[in-house]
Amino acid sequence: MVTSSRPNRPLATGRPTIADVARVAGVSTAVVSYAVNGRPGVSGATRDRVLRVADQLGWRPHAAAQSLRARSEVVAMLVTTRPHPPSTHLFELVVGAQQVLNRAGVELALHLEATHAEAGAAATRWWAERRFDAFVIPDVTDDDARVSALRRRHAPVVLVGGGKPSPSVAVVDAGNDGFVEAVELLHALGHRRIGYVGGSEALRSTARRIRVLRRVVESAEGEFFVATGDGDDGTATVIHRMLSADDAPTALVTDDDHGALIALDTARRLGLRVPWDLSVIAGSDSTMCQLAEPPITALPFPGAVLGAAIGAATLGLLGAAPATPDDAAPVLDARTPAPPQVILRATTAPPPRST
Repeated sequence: MVTSSRPNRPLATGRPTIADVARVAGVSTAVVSYAVNGRPGVSGATRDRVLRVADQLGWRPHAAAQSLRARSEVVAMLVTTRPHPPSTHLFELVVGAQQVLNRAGVELALHLEATHAEAGAAATRWWAERRFDAFVIPDVTDDDARVSALRRRHAPVVLVGGGKPSPSVAVVDAGNDGFVEAVELLHALGHRRIGYVGGSEALRSTARRIRVLRRVVESAEGEFFVATGDGDDGTATVIHRMLSADDAPTALVTDDDHGALIALDTARRLGLRVPWDLSVIAGSDSTMCQLAEPPITALPFPGAVLGAAIGAATLGLLGAAPATPDDAAPVLDARTPAPPQVILRATTAPPPRST
């Protein structure tokens, strides 16, 4: 039986709309559009249910609106600068998603707003104006205004970094296998006090990573330290505080390449020698890691794979890919086919003898 997480609210008086049909049928408006227009990507049972509800409500697609469907479908990626700056690997995600979408004739537009609230308000307006057919939200946080605004309108949304899937919401996440591998490498070198440096714990991906790594470190009878902060100054401050403590960690794993560079700089300012006093592993590799002094041990970032998963999830919501058996968009596993291999460079070594 197909179910929906959205309640069937009473219809407002007046002419029925596609949103009314979607709400009663328990699907997204995109699924209604594909069902009534006989387009692929909707199961037979779902199409029959949508057509039955449309007939019961007396709804018919507007002729002018149908003619407008000849235009290319357009997807908006909603990026914000506050409270959390965008990932340094955002461009890789955009390119990976764009390549998949372009092959299906779907355009991707990147929109930058200052805050989640502003992005949510803009997306609400654009959805009402039918400027976009779906949305991609990177760096999802708890109580994300972008997500809540679009969920209320049942707009097709791809959440990057965590969330709850539904018929109109897909979730794409890179997972944490690589970070677990990094921690296991440090443990094999002899480290028992291991720190993690990441963005705000309000980021769903960060909060989940902390839980996973804490479990791995503590299951090996180690001590786990966490330092989270936004922006360069915030990150430098929390790393300085962590490394200045009497029981400071002997190794750090950072969320990305930028955090690793800040860790190297902070260690130098404190008179710590990398890797002899402190080991550092970057959670995502880049040219900066290769050119740093010393070159930084890092995890490869699956930007192309993650971007392609975003594109595929978007097409699934738009009906350009086969629907899943329960008509809900899947949680896609965007990890590389094999577990990531840590790229060993010059910032990892056994801990100091005194620890």
